[in-house]
Amino acid sequence: MKTIAIIGGGPSGLVSAKSALECGLVPTVFEKQENFGGNWAPNTTKAWNSLRTNVSKFSCAFSDFPHDINDSDMFLPQEKVYNYLYNYAKKFNVLSHINTSCSVTRVSKAEQDSWKIEWIDNTDKESPKAKEQVFNFVIIASGINSTPAKFDQGGLLNSYTGNVIHSREYKSPESYKDKRVLLIGNAFSGSQIAVDLAKTSKSVHQVVRRDNQWVLSNTIPLVVDKEKGTETNAPIDFVFYVRKTSYENNKLSKPEYNQTLNNIVQFLTKNNLSCEDFKYSQDAFSLPPYFIIAHEDYIPSVEKGDIQLLRNCAIKNVNEKQITFEFKEQDVDEKSFEFDEIILCTGYQTDLTFLDKEILNEIEYIPDDYYVSCLLHKNVFPRNLKNIGFVGIINTPFFNTLELMSRWVVYVFSGLIKEPTKEIIENGIKDQINIRNANAEIKYQFPYNDTVIHCDDLAKEIGVLPDFEEIKKNDQDLYNSLWNVVYCNSCYRLKGPFSNPTLAKQTLSHYNETFNKVMSP
Repeated sequence: MKTIAIIGGGPSGLVSAKSALECGLVPTVFEKQENFGGNWAPNTTKAWNSLRTNVSKFSCAFSDFPHDINDSDMFLPQEKVYNYLYNYAKKFNVLSHINTSCSVTRVSKAEQDSWKIEWIDNTDKESPKAKEQVFNFVIIASGINSTPAKFDQGGLLNSYTGNVIHSREYKSPESYKDKRVLLIGNAFSGSQIAVDLAKTSKSVHQVVRRDNQWVLSNTIPLVVDKEKGTETNAPIDFVFYVRKTSYENNKLSKPEYNQTLNNIVQFLTKNNLSCEDFKYSQDAFSLPPYFIIAHEDYIPSVEKGDIQLLRNCAIKNVNEKQITFEFKEQDVDEKSFEFDEIILCTGYQTDLTFLDKEILNEIEYIPDDYYVSCLLHKNVFPRNLKNIGFVGIINTPFFNTLELMSRWVVYVFSGLIKEPTKEIIENGIKDQINIRNANAEIKYQFPYNDTVIHCDDLAKEIGVLPDFEEIKKNDQDLYNSLWNVVYCNSCYRLKGPFSNPTLAKQTLSHYNETFNKVMSP
């Protein structure tokens, strides 16, 4: 039987191993940490105690393994996500194929388009062993949140005498009690941690790097019956990810699309009306919207002054614990504050340095380009390299994207479907080059802005996209579940390789029921 090495034991690696076993390949998963699960593994440095998914559990599920329908938690804590991944790996016999505490040091070409994997086995910490093996295929599933992004301020923080950590080292607010804390960055982690700290810290300041930024709660308050005044709190993915809306918006021109999205987000957030700090310029509505999904208490904490924002500023000077900020386009040129603690919420960069230089050159690897760190056809296949694929080297919280990528790679490797032609791969990479080189102002927040359209496109590549028009003719209830209700990736098990129509329809029905309960309380 042919063998496949899978680098990374997070959701991407686990679903790749499961797909490999389905197709008769023998996978070996290499995970450098002591536990598999990626960001969701127990004792990981990247998950703080109060961390929960920022999209609902329906978006953090694989297509043939739904969450427990009796679990009422909509946004899952780290422990529940890990338990889900563990049970998934157990059900599909992946556990015995996972090698934890194994750090891959080099991936290089071997004979006959195979791949040599070199790694350090740290199972025995006192006696690590260097090992190597040749595999028929390799999947790179190490993720994009590999190492903390560099915070380059000309070395100014070197003279700071307080404590500096990256957000991945943060665990709980207790150790920051009565401390003056500075957070640099206000994407997902920065905003969540700010809310956490506002409960116990003496003061919380947060450096905000963008002028225009919508702030969405992970649940959206909606009026579902104006006459009765009935309201509901809908998970954000229930509002944004409906196939009918995605396909309608996809027909619009870019300016119309941007205007529509900004109007939708404005309606949902209302933060440009209720919170002075988050007023969004109407002039920016023609540009792609930028938003973060924050804790529901984030904006109230900003309004009350528990979180104080520092906008459009740079560190000018550091004197022990005193930091002076220089402001742009504001009435005040500079301000100084004293901080006991600094938390860098500056994100991550992709680390693929274990790949041989020849591979890195071929994929035009740029580690600090979080948007497009390497050039791949649809973020999956490289040019001029056989029997290697990439899964999850993309900024997405959605398990369905990872699963479709893994199925595509494995189906090609196993001969189940044809690999893309050289011409198709080259054209796909040209698209990636255009995405990478686009002016920052016109870049969407994610390389593939609409998850539904993107996943349907991947599903079409592997022959699992439902025939919506045919279903509309023959099964109106099923069509309604697919088209008008929250997007459910179980639709990709209705047909094609390794389909499971019975389970798929059961899961779709459950999504439909949940959607209707939420939207019609």
